[in-house]
Amino acid sequence: MEFAVGVLIAIGFYTHPLALLLGLYTIGTAFIGHRYWTMTGMEQYAYTINLYTNIVSSSAVCCSRYRVRAGSLSTGDNRTTS
Repeated sequence: MEFAVGVLIAIGFYTHPLALLLGLYTIGTAFIGHRYWTMTGMEQYAYTINLYTNIVSSSAVCCSRYRVRAGSLSTGDNRTTS
């Protein structure tokens, strides 16, 4: 899913909804894959860092949907110019 959605965003196909979808997907998989609360010691520390890295990455993807304009080939719903 990550590769396909990334390619679709890069070519400008429904960039805003797909960026939001990718961000939410990343947050969901981060909590599934980095269950730091079940661990102890350095393993817990490493998984906590990985979880927060995924959350920051997904928030950057979600925020980019407001900062990056859709390309000229976009079929998305937001083609405003300023």
